[in-house]
This record gives sequence, C-alpha cells and structure tokens, in this order.
Amino acid sequence: MKRRPVSTSSPFLKVVQREWRLVSTHSIYYAGMIVVPVFFAVFLLTLMGEGLPGDLPIAVVDLDNTSNTRKLVDNLDSFSESHVVLRLLRGGTPSLPLPTLGL
Repeated sequence: MKRRPVSTSSPFLKVVQREWRLVSTHSIYYAGMIVVPVFFAVFLLTLMGEGLPGDLPIAVVDLDNTSNTRKLVDNLDSFSESHVVLRLLRGGTPSLPLPTLGL
C-alpha cells in the first residue's frame, strides 16, 4: 500500500486561505469576531458581577385576561427573584397601583 504524500495545497487549506483573505479584507468581520464577543463578555460579567440579579420588577401586559395568564402572573409574582409591579389589562387600565420611580 503506497502512501500519498501530504499536500500543503489540500482543498481544505485552500478554503481556509480563501476565507481568511475574505475576513482580513473587511473590518466588519474583525468587529464581529473580536470586538462584539469581548463587549458582550464584559457586559455580562459586569451584569453578573454581584451574583444573580434579584428583586427584579416585572410589568405584564395582559390583553386576554384568561385564567392561564392570571396563573402566569401569579407564578411570576411568587418567585423570590422577581415581583410584578404593574399589570395592564385590555384597555390600558392598570390592575395594580402604578409604581413610583425614584428618579
């Protein structure tokens, strides 16, 4: 059985070279491969720096007001990490008092 010599111009390497030339000619590809992932990594690390966020306010827009959506809102409100501060029903009337924002 005769072994074929390893060619440096294999089809795979040709494709890699072609794609690398394409990537290196457009700066938007550098941004997509380097800048954006680094930005999102820093963003998520700073967001989760103090641990899992807790006491999250939730606003719910409930247009059909069925038993399923009422159960969903009750379940969301029962979690220790979140609480429903505003529930808008059909017609835009709040069923809970509007929260005051400390701005």
